[in-house]
Amino acid sequence: MNMMKRFLCVLVATLSLQMAALSAGRGQMPEDEPWSGSAGVSLAHEEHLGQNQNEDRGMLLTAGQWADMLCRAAEPEASLSAAAGRSNAEKAFRNEWLSLECVVRPDTNVCREVLYQSALRAFRVDVYSSELYPHSMPLSPWENIMRVAGELGIECCGADGSELVTRDEAEDLLEQLATTDTEVIAPPIASQISIENKDGVLLNPYLLELRKIPEPIIERFQQLDWTITLDRELLTRLGQDSNVSCVGVTMYSGKTICLSDPRALIHEMGHFLHGVLSFPGSFER
Repeated sequence: MNMMKRFLCVLVATLSLQMAALSAGRGQMPEDEPWSGSAGVSLAHEEHLGQNQNEDRGMLLTAGQWADMLCRAAEPEASLSAAAGRSNAEKAFRNEWLSLECVVRPDTNVCREVLYQSALRAFRVDVYSSELYPHSMPLSPWENIMRVAGELGIECCGADGSELVTRDEAEDLLEQLATTDTEVIAPPIASQISIENKDGVLLNPYLLELRKIPEPIIERFQQLDWTITLDRELLTRLGQDSNVSCVGVTMYSGKTICLSDPRALIHEMGHFLHGVLSFPGSFER
């Protein structure tokens, strides 16, 4: 019996200490409130989440995280109804914002060059190559990105394009792009010829190909009121009708060269030379 009494005394003392500790952890909240215990746990959980969010902002950015951020910033309405994660990485790849590696390796960290290149693409900012402007020296892709960012008034956190970036820097870049109202000045060649951009694609690759065409041919193309049309849907339909892969076609009746790939421009311009300017289709040695 004495042993049983001692055991009960120890049990009561232990329970009293645990209750006192719980009461102290609740702070000053009245003990008679039914939610007093759960509120303390909830508050601690919120504080913990807040600390994690702040820590995450300073952590290195992954490709999967960047795909989510990019899709939500560039197309907020579409992102509200879409599930985050792999679907956003696939969407960024289909829109040609990010590479395939971001889909298959979403945990890969993002460097500054990829960050800026993809963000500018998502916000429909054309990074025109420096050689498209008169009296300009060729620049590397990263140097062209930095040049365009400077034109837009974007403050860059660093000049090293290969440096890995944090979520902080990514959020800052998206905010700057969303609030800027400055436009990049297009090179002169963009206005030398009529281009109907139905696909809404970036024009720089097409202008680089157009730059290879001799000036007299471009002038004649313009004088005859011809147009370059970028229309992937039309070419897909024409390809299906003919059971071929079609990335370019020259339509003489409509005075149009229709393209979905910049590499087809020179080939289709050859059809213009042959069919309109009566340039020989072949030569004999």
